[in-house]
Amino acid sequence: MSSFLERFGEDGKFSAARQGTIVGLLCIGTLIGCLLSGWICDRIGRRYTISSSAFFYIIGVVIEITSSTQWMQFAMGRFTYVYSLKDNDDCQVHEKLP
Repeated sequence: MSSFLERFGEDGKFSAARQGTIVGLLCIGTLIGCLLSGWICDRIGRRYTISSSAFFYIIGVVIEITSSTQWMQFAMGRFTYVYSLKDNDDCQVHEKLP
């Protein structure tokens, strides 16, 4: 955790705004994934939705890995991969509903 604070913090600390932004983007990504996943599943099918979710997951993780000192880049990578996880989960739930 100390290396994370050194890379992304200000003087070894996180401000409340920075913490809130990172956590808030997680919630926003989850919300968008929830709202869009059923529609996407109906339009392009379960298989392609899960495949596209895996693609966005990979993109999100690559964005996180490549962020060396930019905390906003890290937060956007997290937003991308949380969207993809929620999209994938809801598609699997959507197929089980009558």
